[in-house]
Amino acid sequence: VADAFPAERDITAVPAAKKLEQLRQAIHQQDPVALKQRLESQSVVLLQGEDLDHASHMLWALEARPAALKELRKAAAGSNPVSLEAAIEAAAATGVADSDLEAASLALEGMRSMAWVYAPEDGKHMDIRAE
Repeated sequence: VADAFPAERDITAVPAAKKLEQLRQAIHQQDPVALKQRLESQSVVLLQGEDLDHASHMLWALEARPAALKELRKAAAGSNPVSLEAAIEAAAATGVADSDLEAASLALEGMRSMAWVYAPEDGKHMDIRAE
């Protein structure tokens, strides 16, 4: 009974293999347009597993990366270490270049180690070196 429809099994196997190869090519090329086309095609229902999950994540990362990079640069130019830390995490998740992440990390270190200045309430500074 299992071999009653061997031709039908071959018909679905060949397109699935071809679609899987096209999906893998789009992932390798990191082409968001090709990835979107592959994921939105009706034949994607033939695919399942890690390749489909990887393609979905890759598409998300490619589409989110420009916004994450913009937010990272904006936060690095600011003075809020909490927002910069969040921007670094988002940028890392989307695959922003290591050089941008490193620059933002250095900016974060600079924000965290800002010079401490004592400002007495009465406005009078006491020079302890004089004694």
